[in-house]
Amino acid sequence: MMSNKLCYILPEYSEDTQQHFYHLYELLSDVSQKLDIFLLIESGEGKPRFAKISNIYTMRFKLPPLRLLEHIIVFSYIRFKGYKTFYVHYSSVVTLIWALTRILGGTTYLWHCGRARDFFVDGWKLNWGLIKRKILNDCRFILTLKSTDYLVTGSPYMAEYYHDNFGIKRAKIKIMPNWVNLDRFNPRKYQKQQIRNELGITQDKQVVLFVHHLAPRKGAHHLAKIAETVAKEVLEVVFLIVGDGPYREKLVEEIKERHLESVLRLVGNVSNRGIARYYAVADLFIMPSEQEGFPRVLLEAMAMGTPFVATYHGTMDTLLTEKQKKLIVPQGDIDSFCHNVVWTLRDASLRDELAQEGRQNVVNFTLEAVAPRFIEIVTGKDEGKK
Repeated sequence: MMSNKLCYILPEYSEDTQQHFYHLYELLSDVSQKLDIFLLIESGEGKPRFAKISNIYTMRFKLPPLRLLEHIIVFSYIRFKGYKTFYVHYSSVVTLIWALTRILGGTTYLWHCGRARDFFVDGWKLNWGLIKRKILNDCRFILTLKSTDYLVTGSPYMAEYYHDNFGIKRAKIKIMPNWVNLDRFNPRKYQKQQIRNELGITQDKQVVLFVHHLAPRKGAHHLAKIAETVAKEVLEVVFLIVGDGPYREKLVEEIKERHLESVLRLVGNVSNRGIARYYAVADLFIMPSEQEGFPRVLLEAMAMGTPFVATYHGTMDTLLTEKQKKLIVPQGDIDSFCHNVVWTLRDASLRDELAQEGRQNVVNFTLEAVAPRFIEIVTGKDEGKK
């Protein structure tokens, strides 16, 4: 049986992060009331604010040799302070931790919840660039998965994915779903008309929201076509695109080519702690992703009572109601996607029903519901649960 001492390795700390790491800050603040946490931050901006966590260290060196030495010294110090359990969120540093725990004793957990299509490209060819990518990405990713005592992921679907594709034993896989803070994502806290005025959106416009990394794997290359198709059917509509990424420049070109300047508005990055106001103003949320693990954006939308149209991913089976599933389409079926967007925008009563269902269903994925599961896992009290 493990103690309540835990070393948590956080990839990034910034109160203004656009990533979903902000949800992790809330989880850590909650569970620190029951766990003695040593928080190790790999990249930090500003002073970390965790009232109940007194042991916090932010990595200082960037140069690889110094960084490696710093990791070894810090992990050794943490281990000799009595912390035997290491929990890593999305980081290849787990391989180093695993090696050190083999020497010094301890247990490692790795959180990972995402399909790895980006890592496995075009097979092995006599091409130095591709071989280099294979070594740096594919091999490192597999080593990362293998170099851990337990893999923690978001759903049974993802557990089977890691078992089938990477040979991870089912006994080594623990399931902990994503969560959302219903206090922060509370539609009653936001005045829709006031936000509309601040964003310069007139009363006659219906608002469609996209919140994600601007990359093809998140469906950014479909946004122009979706906006153009929907705008022909629903004349008074505006698409708010929140996020940034490698596809932004191409998307700007597509907006100009299709004359969508008045329809499709690029907002840019918005901190996660401030993202709820955009859900509050939206009549509909869209997620045309081609790759997802456990889509937290859908939890955020549900919490805010914002109905959505999305592409199907296996992890969604445990997340959605039967009515919500009717608006889910196969990946890449943009014609059906656009049809469902138009249908939902035209039916106010449907949107109201979906908003109510979403808000009711999301209570299964609150911070209060998931935090105890996290504590069970890292203290070894999950009684054989996967």
